[in-house]
Amino acid sequence: MEVLIVLGRTLLFYLIITIVYRFMGKREVGELSIMDLIVSILIAELAAMAIDKYKSNLLITIVPILALVIVQIIVAKVSLKSPKTREKIEGEPSVIINRGKVNFEEMLKQRYNLDDLLTQLREKSIKSIEEVDYAILETSGKLSIFVKNDDRDYPLPVILDGEVQEETLIQIGKNKTLNQAFESELYQEKNFTTYSKVNYQNHQDLIKNINQLVKIGYTNSEINMILSHGSNQDVKDFMKRKKVKYLEEFYTIDYAKLINYDRYVAYMDKSREDEETSVLYVNLGLDKEDYTDYTEVKDFSYTMLVNKHYKLNEKFIPDHLKTIDTKYASEKGIKANHTATIYAKKMINKAKKEGYNLTINSAYRSYKDQEEIVNTYKELYGDSYVEKYVLQAGFSEHQTGLGFDFGSTDTKIFVQSNEYKWMEDNCYKYGFIHRFKSNYENITGIKREAWHYRYVGKKVAKYIYENDITLEEYYAKFLN
Repeated sequence: MEVLIVLGRTLLFYLIITIVYRFMGKREVGELSIMDLIVSILIAELAAMAIDKYKSNLLITIVPILALVIVQIIVAKVSLKSPKTREKIEGEPSVIINRGKVNFEEMLKQRYNLDDLLTQLREKSIKSIEEVDYAILETSGKLSIFVKNDDRDYPLPVILDGEVQEETLIQIGKNKTLNQAFESELYQEKNFTTYSKVNYQNHQDLIKNINQLVKIGYTNSEINMILSHGSNQDVKDFMKRKKVKYLEEFYTIDYAKLINYDRYVAYMDKSREDEETSVLYVNLGLDKEDYTDYTEVKDFSYTMLVNKHYKLNEKFIPDHLKTIDTKYASEKGIKANHTATIYAKKMINKAKKEGYNLTINSAYRSYKDQEEIVNTYKELYGDSYVEKYVLQAGFSEHQTGLGFDFGSTDTKIFVQSNEYKWMEDNCYKYGFIHRFKSNYENITGIKREAWHYRYVGKKVAKYIYENDITLEEYYAKFLN
C-alpha cells in the first residue's frame, strides 16, 4: 500500500511540475538563469519531501510550489518591463574578447580563467584566440563567439526597450557617425552596422545620404568611398544616378573626385587610358579643349598652377615683386617674387663657386606684356605658329612671378651647356623644378623648354624631383 501511495505522489508531482514549468515559460526548460535555478531547486526539494513523507498533507507541499510559481511569474513580468531589474536578478553578458583583445579584467570579475575560455573556444571549433573578434559570456554561462571578418551587427544591443545602452556604446568605442545617427530623426535601426562602419564626414545630410546609399544598394566600403571623395552636394548629385559600375576602379584613387565620375568614364572610354591616368587628366581639365572652360586662379601661392586650363586674369599681380640686380640678370628691370629671387641668387652663387655661369633672362610678365608678345608673334609668324607655340595672355606662369628663364653667360644654346646639366641635378635644392620636360608634354601642354624653371619651395621641389613628376601631377594629387 505504501508503495502505491509513493508511486501515486510521484506521478502527481510529475504532472504538477510539468504544468508549473509550462506556466513559467519555455525558457526555463532550455536555459536557467540564477533565479530560475533557485526556483527549480526549491521545487525539486519540495516535491522530494512530499514523496518521501507520504503521510503528510499534500497541500503543505503544493502551496509553497504555487507560491514559488507566482513569485517567479511576477519577477519575470517585472524584469520584462524593467531592464535594471532584469540586470540585477539575472546579471548581464560580459565581453571577454573585444575586437580581438582578451579582457582579463572582466575575466577576473567573473572568476573565469583562460582554461575556461580556451575550452569553450574548442567546443565551437575555434583553434586560436586570434580568430575571434568578439566573445561574450552570456548570463547562462554559454560563450557566444563572433569570428573576424564577420559582417554581422555588433553582438550586444545598442538600443534596448527604446533606450540607448551607454555601456555598449563605450565598448564599441567613440564613433562620430553613430553619434550623429542616434541624434538624427532619420536614424534607421536596420542601418546600424553601416553607421558604425562608415567614416565620419562633415556633411550636412550625412545620415540621410547614408540611408539613401544603402537603399540604392551600395556596400559599406563603397559608401565610404563615395562620402570621402566629395562634398555634401556632390554626394546628393551622385545619388541621382542608379548604382554605378566603375566605383572601385576610380575611387580607390585618393585624389579622385565624385563630381567628375561621368567625365572619368567618358575620358577612359574615348582615350583607352587606365583609371588612374583618366582621373589625373580629368582632374587637370585635360579632357577639355585648351583655353576653354578653364579654372580661374585668384590666390597667390608658391605651388599655384597656371597653364592652358588654369588662368590668371588681367588684374592679377603676384605678391612681393622685386627688381632683380643685374649681377644676376641679363638686363635691367627684370622682376620676380622676392622669395623666389633670393633662392635663385643662392643657386646662381653656388653654381658660380663650382665653375658654372648662370643668369636670369626673364621672369615676371604682366598680362599686358603677354598680350604684346602674342600680337608680336602673330605679326611675325601668323596665327598657326602662335596657337602652337605661344601661350595666350593669362595662361603663362610668368605672370605668377615664380617662373624663371635661365641662361648661360658662356653660350646662347642653354640645352647644350654645362650650366643646363648642373641645373638638372641641383635646382631642386633651391626650390626650383625644371617645368617643361620633353617626356611630359602630354600633361603640361608645352613642348620642352630647357631654360624654363619654376620656384615651388624646397619641400615640393624635392618631392617632384625624387618622384620624377610634373607640377600638374603634384597639384592634382595633393593640392586640388
